Amino acid sequence: MHRGTGASIVHALKYGGWHAVAAEMADRMARLDWPLDVREERVAVIPVPLAQSRERERGYNQSECLARTLAARWRVAL
Repeated sequence: MHRGTGASIVHALKYGGWHAVAAEMADRMARLDWPLDVREERVAVIPVPLAQSRERERGYNQSECLARTLAARWRVAL
């Protein structure tokens, strides 16, 4: 299992309560050089649903935190 900086940040987002890091992660994702078809055809970002028990446990859905910022940067629906 690879445990580099990126993996550590994702782990902190999911399990360490670092939900504020999601906005910076999404900003970096928005700056990636996406393929032309993705750039031209994207209309929405859909977060992966999280089990209700997990969301209660963590207090947030990490994929929703990422998706909210990414959708705003791309100016598409969430």
